[in-house]
Amino acid sequence: MGTLDESCIDRLSCLPDSVLSHILSFLPTRYAIRTSILSTRWRYLYTSVTTLDFYDHHDSSDSFMNSVDRVLFFHDMTCLERFRLRCGGVKTSAYRICGWISFALRRCVQELDLEMNIGDPRDILPASLFMNKTLVKLALHVSNFVMTIPTKVCFPSLKTLHLEYVDFVDEDSIRRLFSGCLVLEEFVMLLNELHNMNVINISNPSLKRLTIKYDGEYGVDNHLNIVIDAPSLVDFKLYDIRAESYSLVKLHSLVNAHLENLFFLVNSNLAEIATNLLKGISNVQALYITPDILRLFTLFNKPQSLFHNLVLLEIGDGECMYWDEIDLTAFLASSPILETLIFDTRGYCYCLSEAIPSCLLSHLKVIEMYSSEHEMDLVESYLQLVGYFLKNASGLEKLKIQMNLQPIQQFEIAKQLLLLPRESKKCQIEIV
Repeated sequence: MGTLDESCIDRLSCLPDSVLSHILSFLPTRYAIRTSILSTRWRYLYTSVTTLDFYDHHDSSDSFMNSVDRVLFFHDMTCLERFRLRCGGVKTSAYRICGWISFALRRCVQELDLEMNIGDPRDILPASLFMNKTLVKLALHVSNFVMTIPTKVCFPSLKTLHLEYVDFVDEDSIRRLFSGCLVLEEFVMLLNELHNMNVINISNPSLKRLTIKYDGEYGVDNHLNIVIDAPSLVDFKLYDIRAESYSLVKLHSLVNAHLENLFFLVNSNLAEIATNLLKGISNVQALYITPDILRLFTLFNKPQSLFHNLVLLEIGDGECMYWDEIDLTAFLASSPILETLIFDTRGYCYCLSEAIPSCLLSHLKVIEMYSSEHEMDLVESYLQLVGYFLKNASGLEKLKIQMNLQPIQQFEIAKQLLLLPRESKKCQIEIV
């Protein structure tokens, strides 16, 4: 007899049930359920998955809630790796959502991911959530939700916490929350309107990664005061925040900082804000900033060695709201061991002082300049910038220039750039 064609062999059915259930755990739950019609063997495999992922897919609220209830009723695993719930039905019951979350907590869930936009989210979180021993990751994206933090909070295993569009009852709530996160390593906070808080106080000794971003309307000033005390913090990102004061203390371990489009209040003391913000991140090794922050620095903060550990500086695209000229060399003078400089030249007037920053004479090895717009009228200032760096950066190894111009225009400018004198004999110029 001839051998059976290998392409006809059902290799999937040869796998043990535990492996098949593990594979189903990677599917949204509604698709895992559909496999139950394949054969008798597959009929109840979905009840043994370790991940439950529910999404209403614009189903009616009643239909969605009933389907979730049925899945949880038949589920027979004692432990869950992840429970994810995404629903936007205005009529979805907060009481039933609370019951589903309680189910996941009883199953020793490790990751809880909730994304909801329902009519009344006040009672969605069970009290047992805040004394949970197994949660490793908690993500809450709940519109119009004011979270009440109980007096006692204990998350002995929680390492990642994401809060999006969540407000708190009072300013002390966030302090109580962090006091109970004993091993927290990552915190992401996406803000909308904060009606009950003027101070965001983040104090945690184990926190390593912190991101705060504002995503609301700027018509109303929240007058936020941001206080951060995190001695283990390694990565810090701040986006689109409108704050009237910063207090960044004990950031001794900071390696990366990303500050983008910080809209300062018009009546605030800009000098004090800039000083406190930049001194708070002075240990950083890699820094991304937008021109508005660089401009504040050059006006108010010019110590000769503020960023004594900085080796990478990137100046991205952003709105410079306050002044036109930006003294780039003032910042470079405060970064004595800077090795790599990347910056956007789009529409910004970078003025260069006669005093040559020490990093150009000894440490700066790589410069990347790019423009995100067609700007033939700024070619002269562009050539000035390039000429300054080639003339003074004695240790420069690579100068990469990206121009958003027509090929013939780019060719003509490239010829001029290649004729500029270079202090560093080993500098390679790359034009793209």
